[in-house]
Amino acid sequence: MNIDQKDIITIKEFSELFGFQKGYVYKLIHQGKVKYYKPYGKKVFFKLSEVMEHFEKSKVSDYNEISRAANRYMI
Repeated sequence: MNIDQKDIITIKEFSELFGFQKGYVYKLIHQGKVKYYKPYGKKVFFKLSEVMEHFEKSKVSDYNEISRAANRYMI
């Protein structure tokens, strides 16, 4: 099954999606930076929709966006 067709993904799929090592994904979990589910107390799962929502919120503005925002405040 294609990852785009799933809503629940594993650590392996998460790490492949973003190009992270599994150890780094566990670090993100430990630091509380990513929502996860552990339904049976052992294996970790993620909701793809929540992961993508978090990813989209972490956008870094480029120079033009910052400049436009600064101009709005100055006027």
